[in-house]
Formats: sequence, structure tokens, C-alpha cells
Amino acid sequence: MHNPRRPVECQDGTILSVQVGSSTYCTPRNDKGPYTAVEVGFVTHSDDTRRTMPAEWLDYAEDGTATSDVFSYVPVVLVDQFIQSCGGRRTWS
Repeated sequence: MHNPRRPVECQDGTILSVQVGSSTYCTPRNDKGPYTAVEVGFVTHSDDTRRTMPAEWLDYAEDGTATSDVFSYVPVVLVDQFIQSCGGRRTWS
């Protein structure tokens, strides 16, 4: 069973949901990992505006747009690069 992780909050106020587990769009699709790709969703800024994601993310977008609600099977390296471009993690539980 999937227990959702708390959102990642970045230093610049960007907030994103990074999820893994057997019921999410990740690789491997199990509850153990280690994960090479993850599900990312609902990327916003602390002022409640939708974030536009880098062009490299379009192939993973649920609706094919840079402001999609869900990005499936995003390589962990892209997620790490994005978080770093936002000043790094403020929180991640």
C-alpha cells in the first residue's frame, strides 16, 4: 500500500510532490527501490502559482504540457537537477 510522502519544498518557494511505490509511476514499480525514476506532481510556488517545468520534462508530462499536474517516470537525475535549480531542498520528509 502506498503511503504518500510529504511535498518537497525548495529554497525559492517551489513545492512539488515526489512519489514512489507500487501504485505510482516510478521505476522500479515496487515499495523497496532503489528508484531510478519517480512520479512528480502538482508543482507550484508558495504563492500558489503553477510552475512551468523545464523542456526536458515534456516527455513525462501527463497532458504533454510544461504545467502538467503529473509527470510520470521522471528520471531521478532530472528531479535532483530541478530541485538544485530552485536553490535546493528546504524540506523533504
